[in-house]
Amino acid sequence: MFKDYYKILNILPQATQKEVETAYKAMAKKWHPDKNIGQDTTNQMQLLSESYSVLKNSEKRKAYNVEYYRYHLSKINFQSKDGATPRIVCCYYCGKNIANERFTFSETLYKETSRSYFPQRKVWFKSATLKIPRCEECFKTHHSNASIFVLLPLVSFAIIGLILGLTIWSMWFLCLVGGCIIGGIIGGILSYIDSSIIAKEAGIKKETDIYDFEPFSELQRDGWTTSKPTA
Repeated sequence: MFKDYYKILNILPQATQKEVETAYKAMAKKWHPDKNIGQDTTNQMQLLSESYSVLKNSEKRKAYNVEYYRYHLSKINFQSKDGATPRIVCCYYCGKNIANERFTFSETLYKETSRSYFPQRKVWFKSATLKIPRCEECFKTHHSNASIFVLLPLVSFAIIGLILGLTIWSMWFLCLVGGCIIGGIIGGILSYIDSSIIAKEAGIKKETDIYDFEPFSELQRDGWTTSKPTA
């Protein structure tokens, strides 16, 4: 018999790891024998422990989510604790975990509507934001060490630029800005390479690898592009 661990912990399937832990502590406190004198809460405590042991482990939760998604996909009457039908969507990047809107990846698309060349060159276009469903685990994987790889080159080249600039008193500010720009560019490249390697090792798609996402493919076929039209 299928057990709804999310329902047992009174949380939504999109709950973060921190929310899972908080919910478990609250429910364990509620059903603790000391709080229910004269009642046998052994079964409730066992279910809580079982639910938490699965959902707190990323690999176990990932496997459970596949089963959970299949089980509830065809249940029309399934409702969340607030009475509304929850939007259960699989993460695009790993295809296993349930996506959380807080970790959605957004991409802006553009479509040219008209263009003029006289009396001046001008282009008109419309834009749309495409949201790619992503889970908490994939979000953390995509942003793992990203800030470090950006910050270290940025600070390093800024210091180098400042030191070089101090030898040329009239150009210290210019060298500092130049160092920041170079460091930022190098940091961005290193961050992208690092996140791509980590994503590959984790067996998930890169953050910007959205070309297989069906809504994106449909928009591309209709003339939408990630490049902003220029005159």
